[in-house]
Amino acid sequence: MSFDTSVIAAMAKWPDVPDVYNWLLLDARGRYRVRARDYEKSGRFDTIGNSAVVEFIGRNTACDASGRWYFQNGPQRVFFKLECTPFVARLQPHGMPLLHTGAAVTRVDAVWIDEHAAAILETDAGPALVDDRDNAAFLAGLKPMVGAVLEDSLLEEWLQEPVSGKLVWEVCATRIPVGSMLRATLPARFGFVAAPQAPDGAADC
Repeated sequence: MSFDTSVIAAMAKWPDVPDVYNWLLLDARGRYRVRARDYEKSGRFDTIGNSAVVEFIGRNTACDASGRWYFQNGPQRVFFKLECTPFVARLQPHGMPLLHTGAAVTRVDAVWIDEHAAAILETDAGPALVDDRDNAAFLAGLKPMVGAVLEDSLLEEWLQEPVSGKLVWEVCATRIPVGSMLRATLPARFGFVAAPQAPDGAADC
């Protein structure tokens, strides 16, 4: 991961700044949300609306050796709580999906549908939940393994009893097999930590 030059300079100048936990959330629509002022009472996170801040976070996001995703905020690591996956994908009418960070996916290796009928793409960057605003576009790309048109009855049957080898998802003229996966198994399957916690005895920040 390549951080902004200003971030790299701050890391070198202040190398021992404590990490931050439970202050930043990546939600299922790829929005960065920060702990609200009344968090202790409400447990609420507020969406960050400043586009420059959003872009800065996206450029300076990385994953450590333990599978914990974080934003390098100058010299300080701010670990993400993940509502689902480390990435959220928006589908494009012509071309590969775009990640919430603005980066383009160059490869989709597998497609999974969870028990909530949400789609997860296994990409070259990592696992990416398809933004639910693109569910219709995702469904339009589903095809039977054999044939060109997916009947509604086959999709309903598959959702009730998922069977490998029956569905594919078509993107950029590539047909990718579709499987099923329980959402709770995603962190273990893809090697990420959904809710990093401060070491025992340490504060969140």
